[in-house]
Amino acid sequence: MNPLARKVFTRVGTGLITVIFAATIVFFLARVTGDPTHQILGENASQEAIDQLRNQLGLDQSIFVQYAEFLSKLAVGDLGTSLRYGIPNIELILPRLGNSFLLTAVAVAGGSAIGYILALLGATKRGSLWDKLSTSIAGIAQSIPPFWLGLVLVYFFALRLEWLPSGGVGDWTHVILPAVAIGMIPLAYVTRVGRTSIVSVLAEDYVLAARSRGFSERQVLLKHVLRASAIPVVTVIGLLTGAILSSTVTVEVVFSWPGIGSLANQAIQGRDFTLLQAMAIVTAVVFVLINFIVDLLYEVLDPRIRTR
Repeated sequence: MNPLARKVFTRVGTGLITVIFAATIVFFLARVTGDPTHQILGENASQEAIDQLRNQLGLDQSIFVQYAEFLSKLAVGDLGTSLRYGIPNIELILPRLGNSFLLTAVAVAGGSAIGYILALLGATKRGSLWDKLSTSIAGIAQSIPPFWLGLVLVYFFALRLEWLPSGGVGDWTHVILPAVAIGMIPLAYVTRVGRTSIVSVLAEDYVLAARSRGFSERQVLLKHVLRASAIPVVTVIGLLTGAILSSTVTVEVVFSWPGIGSLANQAIQGRDFTLLQAMAIVTAVVFVLINFIVDLLYEVLDPRIRTR
């Protein structure tokens, strides 16, 4: 087996183990926290209704039989049926997942791009007004709760100025406000991590040697600094993408955005534990895929990793 195939095989195997482990935790947490039938039907439900639902969900079987059946269904992509909507969970999750992907991609791409520009300005002009300004912007962006910023944006730009829609899905203008609210998170982290990384690379011997050979500052930045300093930034972006994708509940509720965050809110209110279980598994798969992409980007950015 050649090295590339071995790497891909190893990472796919590790990803599958991670997903199975996460699914196992979700499965047992859904059962050790109490009988879900009482949470679904309420405390005043009759015993007959409880027994009927337990039989429908397979909860009247032993825990090991339930777990084996759960894994067998998971192996063929069966994530169960929603208790509230009565349709397969995957049919509910995939459209919402696409909406959340769109919102997260726009927010992460925009916030990261602005954050890296601020990091570059701060690192190359240390001690200047640009450096202080980039650090201040990162601190403010990191301290603002996204849902609070979302409410402020709706008030000013949707209600008062009427420049942008206040929520829902439609053309590209509907993405702007929620993306700005979420984009403050990657902007803050990328600015901080990027500045530290760029400052570290600027002090490397090969950068000093390039300057001594007469390369301009622009050539040094483009040929040596940007690519070498991107690995920590890519790591942060990868982690933030997965975290933002799975934690946009409040922002999606504020903007009535039909993503997995608002779907999770509906599942919690409707006590739909099978849907919540399926969403947790899908989120774990997304995390694994994002980490796999980040690993591949490492080798593109740093050939030494690929050589090893």
